[in-house]
Amino acid sequence: MLAILNSYFFFLFLTTLVVSNNLVLFFISWVGLNISLYGILLKSFNSYNKEMTLKYFISGSLVTIFLLVAILLYFMDFFTFNYVLVSYLYFNNNSLTNTSELIAISTIQKIYYSIIIAAFLFKLGAFPFHFYLVDMYQ
Repeated sequence: MLAILNSYFFFLFLTTLVVSNNLVLFFISWVGLNISLYGILLKSFNSYNKEMTLKYFISGSLVTIFLLVAILLYFMDFFTFNYVLVSYLYFNNNSLTNTSELIAISTIQKIYYSIIIAAFLFKLGAFPFHFYLVDMYQ
């Protein structure tokens, strides 16, 4: 029963993560997805799975803290958590020539976009954040 409930919450938070247009909702669904993954990792109760789950919990918590800092930097820059609305600020559409010019991105914006992309790469297990996956899948 617990496995079914855990899978339900996993897909619920994954769906919320995909459809969210607000960074606060995105962060809450990100943390909920992590908590669901901890339950999936602890499905078999041996000591190796507990150790791997603890390693994943510590590294996932650090990435979550970095993601929270990036979201707060984003809010300090735009004074909104809605990232769909802010994407229109980057494009200046000229209706006469039907072209769009990209507005220059500041250094602070490069920092928080890099942190958000690094958090995604860690969550997906992409290079160079894939070293925990070998222990997790054994």
